[in-house]
Amino acid sequence: MIVMKTTPSRNQIILICVCAAVALALIAGCVWGYFTYFADDGLILPNVYVGDVNIGGKTPEEAKVLVERQTDLTYPYEDMVVQFPDGEIRLSPADTGAALDIDRMISDAYNYGRSGTWDENYTARQNAENVELFLGLHDYLTLDTDYIQSQLDAYEQAHSSEYADASVTIEGERPALDAENYKAETPCQTIVVYTGNPGRTIDMEGLYDRIIEAYGNNEFLVTCDAVPTETLPAVIDLEPLVAEHCTEAVDAAFTKNGSEITVTPETYGYTFDLEAAKALIAEAEFDQTLEIPFTYVVPQVLSADLNVDAGSGNNGQTGGLFGDVLGKSTTYYSSEPNRSTNIKLAAKFINGTILMPGEKFDYNSTVGQRTAARGFKPAPAYVGGKTVDEIGGGICQVSSTLYYASLLADMKINTRTAHGYVSSYMPLGMDATVSWGGPHFSFTNNTKYPIKIVATASGGALTVKILGTDTKSYYVKMEYEVVSTTNYTTEYKEMTAKEAKAEGYTDGEVIQSAYTGKKVITYRCKYDDSTGKLISREYEATSNYNSRNKIIVKIVDKPTEKPTEAPTEKPTEKPTEKPTEKPTERPTEKPTEAPTEKPTEAPTQTPSETPTETTPEKPSETLPEAPTDGHTEEEPSETPVDPPVEEPSAGEG
Repeated sequence: MIVMKTTPSRNQIILICVCAAVALALIAGCVWGYFTYFADDGLILPNVYVGDVNIGGKTPEEAKVLVERQTDLTYPYEDMVVQFPDGEIRLSPADTGAALDIDRMISDAYNYGRSGTWDENYTARQNAENVELFLGLHDYLTLDTDYIQSQLDAYEQAHSSEYADASVTIEGERPALDAENYKAETPCQTIVVYTGNPGRTIDMEGLYDRIIEAYGNNEFLVTCDAVPTETLPAVIDLEPLVAEHCTEAVDAAFTKNGSEITVTPETYGYTFDLEAAKALIAEAEFDQTLEIPFTYVVPQVLSADLNVDAGSGNNGQTGGLFGDVLGKSTTYYSSEPNRSTNIKLAAKFINGTILMPGEKFDYNSTVGQRTAARGFKPAPAYVGGKTVDEIGGGICQVSSTLYYASLLADMKINTRTAHGYVSSYMPLGMDATVSWGGPHFSFTNNTKYPIKIVATASGGALTVKILGTDTKSYYVKMEYEVVSTTNYTTEYKEMTAKEAKAEGYTDGEVIQSAYTGKKVITYRCKYDDSTGKLISREYEATSNYNSRNKIIVKIVDKPTEKPTEAPTEKPTEKPTEKPTEKPTERPTEKPTEAPTEKPTEAPTQTPSETPTETTPEKPSETLPEAPTDGHTEEEPSETPVDPPVEEPSAGEG
């Protein structure tokens, strides 16, 4: 066997040596590089942050100093403040136990890039050159989280409430309110009002996490904009209770059935003070219970007040509803048969009329139409400037007498018209003319009690009384004032003796009576019943009376074409009469005295050719006689003379 040996050439040897040297160098470089790169220099890798503090490139000791400077002035001393729109929560370190484990934090920072595998450490070191590493404080923070949650729960509970609706209930039984069963000692019901409670909720979701996050960021203020949402109870309305439960008091009242009067008993009212209740509710807080009492309302007029047997019985009356004379007037009429019949018939129709409180009396409706079929007679009346016989002539004296009595009784006058000319049987301004279809005379019973009209006509005297229950403390007197006058003139109607005889006239005969025109104002005066002092003087009415010339027959041989007339005097600018003086003494006859059953005689009248005006110095109770009326129905007396003022009886206002 042949073995051949090959000896390497020199070049090969050199190549092998070079390769070996390179390999050794590479191995040595790798070993040197490994130990050089991974050698522990004792520094934290670059770009490592604790919170917002950069501790990269620092030794652990240096890093700890930096972190302590940043955190030792906050966590141990700073309160965490949770700010709400209407308040705040303060979490003190003593309560939360807030503490930061700095040593563990620095250790973890130092071990970054050292505690992993070779590849992990290599990668960490590579990244540290360009990538920042943040270590969160919350990972090293100690907190009493249960305490923090309890404070949030307490705030939520304080600002939340369970909803309860308002309610209104009535406790007790409704008492009897009728007069027969009413008892003042019976307790009334009570309204119980519960104001309700609003339902409140507050949305605090996520707030706990935000607080923990703030701690981890070394921040100590958290703002929460959550506000409680509220559901309010229904508004309390007591108005329906008024309609459902409250009743007004009803006064006892009179019931008229023909001439019989009975008393309807009162009913007590039942109510509560609505305005005071509203104010109480407005001032109340939620979740309150209020009590509002019902109360009785006592009627102003009780059955006992309307006792038909009551009454002061003035003027000698026997008491009862019609025991007091409220107003009385007497006038006188002539003995002319037809006129007397009409006056008596009208007095009969109004006699016994009963008016309830507030009821209206109408003269024309009560007397009715004046017809022959109803018994009225033709009597002198003034129509269209002439004296003619009219059915019912004379009844204005009844309406005027009643008007004067109603004034003294202090009744409410609704409608009244003065005569066209002065009436001799009434004081000036105290007359009231009527005619079927108008004018009208009416008044209203303005007292709390029924009244009765009593009218009698006998022996030439007409008396009208208004009877009732006198409850006032004053009496009424009427006064008048003549503010202007218009005088009349005398005219002569010329005619031959033949013409005069044909018409039944004689020479010098007055064929048209004269009237002086007057404007009169009347006053209703009230005097204290015990002292007689004037309480009030109130305007009542204005009466305008026309003037009318006197016409006298003058017999001549042949009438002139135009009769000579006396010039008409101008009306006086100033009043020719002064107002009646105010009485200084009480009436000679007290209002409580009974009226005389037999009228006194009328004062004597003396006719005069020229009328004169007089103002009475002292009132008299009766009015003067006049044979005719002097209004739209009846012709006044030929020679009017102003009568004295009648002294009024006691009246009720």
